[in-house]
Amino acid sequence: MSPLGSLALVQGAITLCWVIYDLVLPRLLAEAGLDSTWIRSLLVMENLLLLGIEPAMGVLSDRWRHLLARRWSLIGGAALVAATLFGALPWLAIAGMGGPFVGLVLVWSVAMAVFRSPVLSLLAQMGGQIPLPIAASLLTLSSGVWGALRPIAQDFLLSLGAVPAFAAGALALGGAVLYLRSAAGSIPDAYQGRSPIPWKRVCGLAGAGAAMGTAIRLLLGIAVPEAIARVVPPPWVSWSLTGVLLWQTAWAILGGWGMARW
Repeated sequence: MSPLGSLALVQGAITLCWVIYDLVLPRLLAEAGLDSTWIRSLLVMENLLLLGIEPAMGVLSDRWRHLLARRWSLIGGAALVAATLFGALPWLAIAGMGGPFVGLVLVWSVAMAVFRSPVLSLLAQMGGQIPLPIAASLLTLSSGVWGALRPIAQDFLLSLGAVPAFAAGALALGGAVLYLRSAAGSIPDAYQGRSPIPWKRVCGLAGAGAAMGTAIRLLLGIAVPEAIARVVPPPWVSWSLTGVLLWQTAWAILGGWGMARW
C-alpha cells in the first residue's frame, strides 16, 4: 500500500471508531446507569474540546515538523492511547461506573483530537507527486465510505455487543497508525522553515468550513433521510440512505480531479 493509502486507512479507522461510538453510546449510558440526556451533554463537551484542541495540535505539529521523532511521538502516542481507551470504555459502562465512564469518554475525545490534526498535516508529505486536491479527496473518500455504511451496518454492530465492537475499532485504529508509521519511515520531511500564521486566511477557512459543515449536517443528517423515508418502503430506507451517502462521497474524487485541473 502506498504512503497515501496508509494515511487514508488511518482516516477510515478514525471514522469507524466514531461510528461505533455514536451507535453504541446510548446502550453504554444505560448500562452505566446514566440517563439518555447525557448524550447531548457529552456531544457538546466533546465538540468544545475538538474546537480548542485540534487547531492547537495542528500548530504544535507544524512547529515540531523539523523534529521527526517528536512529531511521531505525538501522533503515535496519542493514537495508541486513544485506541486503548476506546477498548476500555465498554468495560466501565458494564461495571456500572457512570462517573468514571463519562470522564474516560472525555479523555478519549481529547486523545483523538490530539493526533488527528498532526496526521492530516502529513497529507502533502505522503501524497508524493499526487496533486493535493486529489490526495485530499482520497482521504474524504476513505472517511465517507465508513460513514456511509453506518445505516446498513447499525444492526450488525449492535448485535456484536459493545465489547467486541469497541475492541474491533481499537484494533483498527491502533493497527492503522502503526502501519502509517512504518509506511512513512522512508519519506523525507518537507519542512521549509517557520512562517507566520496567516490569521485572516485561517479565519476565512474556519468560517467557510463551519458553513459547509452545518449545511451538510442539515442536508444529509435531517433533510435527505426524511425525504427518503417519505418515498421509500421502510425496509429499504437504510439502504437508500447508504446509496445517497456513497454517491455523495464518490463525488469527492471528481471534485479533487477538477480542482487539480483548474
